[in-house]
Amino acid sequence: MRFFILEYYVNPKSQISTYFYPIENAQSITIGWYIRCGSRNDSIEKRGISDLLERFLHSSAPHYEFEKIGGIFDAITNKDYTRFSLKFHPKYLHNALNCFFDFILKPDWNQEKFNIQKDLQLREIERSDMRYNKMLGSLLWSDHSLSYPVIGTKKTVLNLRLDDLTSHKNRYYTQKNVAFFAAGNFDENEIILMNEFLSNAEFPCGVKESFQAPKIGERKPDIKFLNYADNELEVALYFDLNFNVVNRDCVTLLNSILGEGELSCLSSCCYKSKCMYNAYSFVSTHIDSAVLCINYHVKAHDFWASLNMIIEQIERIKKCKEESLAYNKPFFMDNMWFWLEDTLQFNDYLAWNTYFCGSESFTIKQKIESFKNISCVELNKTANTIFRFCNTSVLICGQTNKIDKAELNDFLRNNLK
Repeated sequence: MRFFILEYYVNPKSQISTYFYPIENAQSITIGWYIRCGSRNDSIEKRGISDLLERFLHSSAPHYEFEKIGGIFDAITNKDYTRFSLKFHPKYLHNALNCFFDFILKPDWNQEKFNIQKDLQLREIERSDMRYNKMLGSLLWSDHSLSYPVIGTKKTVLNLRLDDLTSHKNRYYTQKNVAFFAAGNFDENEIILMNEFLSNAEFPCGVKESFQAPKIGERKPDIKFLNYADNELEVALYFDLNFNVVNRDCVTLLNSILGEGELSCLSSCCYKSKCMYNAYSFVSTHIDSAVLCINYHVKAHDFWASLNMIIEQIERIKKCKEESLAYNKPFFMDNMWFWLEDTLQFNDYLAWNTYFCGSESFTIKQKIESFKNISCVELNKTANTIFRFCNTSVLICGQTNKIDKAELNDFLRNNLK
């Protein structure tokens, strides 16, 4: 029995890609379907169809059977993919497999159920701030499919029919676009059992979906304002990431030092400044593109002072010292073993890194070693590559009438070099 090693197979009968990560002494197993079908696959006139299909299939699942074994069933659709997962106690593996296939392979295409899910999605659209989503999408991705909200628009969802869902499923839920992941407390015999069930998973053959990648570095930086009658501003600075140039793990560590946690650069800045608050950073990653965002709130009259503070923190991260690196590394090294305590989250992590992002193998030891080898020199070089004017876009929400775009553009050009 091998533990903490990802085992990959292509099921010889169903041709489904399968990934198994046995975890000795884990208290759960999570199994999941991962499908290359996200909002970026939606056509212009059918925005929101991937999300609606996931809602429909989720509602068709045997929730009662899942609850009988104490299972936690979950589904999501994002811009890149759809996922259905079930987490349960290891002793219920056979029961879980018995009820985890039909809802996705042989759904009940019921018109009344479709109408209910469509109405729920339309209500969610009505509650959403579509102005913000639309402006942010166009700022970052122009007219690329990543720019559109996952849930679609009122106009496109209203026009969707049940036949559209069946066609969408037949096109994207195929052998080339579906993978099965399992992580948790199981042995080689139970891997054989799962593969036996997967042999009967009859998905259409189909073709592997390829995405049109945004042209990183070729678009011009932009500044957009969304005016609200509020003296408080929400400021977001976005920086393009090109993972052909910068290391993913290095970006993760850099982001932690910059804006994650109570002792990050941005949090410390908030404590000292007393004019800006809720400052943090995050990385938004897609299969073929990503951005790092610095987000914070500030009163309108303190905007320029706050922006100078942000520039100071960026310069600080470009000259990161060994002690900052040493402080943040443990979270991404020894603490990575905590992933094994949550098989659901770990399953998602496995699927993203392997099936969607193309890593051939994955172990926690490999990941720890990757973070361990990151040096201050590499981190500083990464920061200098990312935080440049040519990579920058800005979205400011609130009372922006006193901010001059040309002045802001010149400020960023002069300070992000």
